[in-house]
Amino acid sequence: MADSRSRRRQDSTVLFIGLIGILCVGIFFASKRFFRSEVDDASPTTATEEADSTDAADLSYITAHDAWSRSERDRNIVFIDIRPAGDFEQLHVPRSRPIDFSALAGYDPEEDKTTIVISAASQSGLLPEADKILKHSGGEHLFLAGGFEGWVGSGRPTIAIGNPGSFLDQSKVTYLKLGEIKTFLESNPDAIFLDVRTDAEFRASSHIRQALHIPLADLENRAQELPRSTMIIIYGRSGNEAFRAGVRLSDLNLFMVRVIDATPADLEKTGLTFEK
Repeated sequence: MADSRSRRRQDSTVLFIGLIGILCVGIFFASKRFFRSEVDDASPTTATEEADSTDAADLSYITAHDAWSRSERDRNIVFIDIRPAGDFEQLHVPRSRPIDFSALAGYDPEEDKTTIVISAASQSGLLPEADKILKHSGGEHLFLAGGFEGWVGSGRPTIAIGNPGSFLDQSKVTYLKLGEIKTFLESNPDAIFLDVRTDAEFRASSHIRQALHIPLADLENRAQELPRSTMIIIYGRSGNEAFRAGVRLSDLNLFMVRVIDATPADLEKTGLTFEK
């Protein structure tokens, strides 16, 4: 009798354990289907993000070192900078051309030219679209690896706007005081004056006789017109304009330069010969 009750208890226990096992298996498969659904719902976004990442990775890049080396020996290299205009004005790659991203569709690359696109690190998401636009425009194009930040980090040359409050920019300039001009010219008789005022300002007023005229805005692209072995004395509409021109020439590796922190009217009072 006792054995019969014991067997019934054992059978009940086995049955209970079996039911628990079946319930656990059911919960497992149900939860598996649930989580798979969660993953499937999320997968389109993930796939899109991965595709975007792949698109960016598949673009053609060039390092700052190779870009600068090629541009130094190959005049068929063209730099375009798609960063905001204000960023470009403050600091940019020499001989680069600013083109806002919104205007990129209007860029018409010259035949047989290779375009190197400079962007900011924050614009990486725009590069696949820029690639599509440039492919439609025709011509070979490459993206600067690391963007402008990578260029600066590599120590490659840059052109600064010339900030009077910047210790670095001030260190690029050597000033020539009004009272020192006569003595300086006696020691440097071949020195030339460079007038960096605008065309309109230059034509509307008198200037130092035989002064070379290159507006500040054109200085970067016309720097090759300046001699490297002759002292250059810069003046402009104001001392600040002359300072900015001095910084620009320093960034272009022209170092035989002096900057006059004065106006043309002040210069004329020193006895220098002016003409119109």
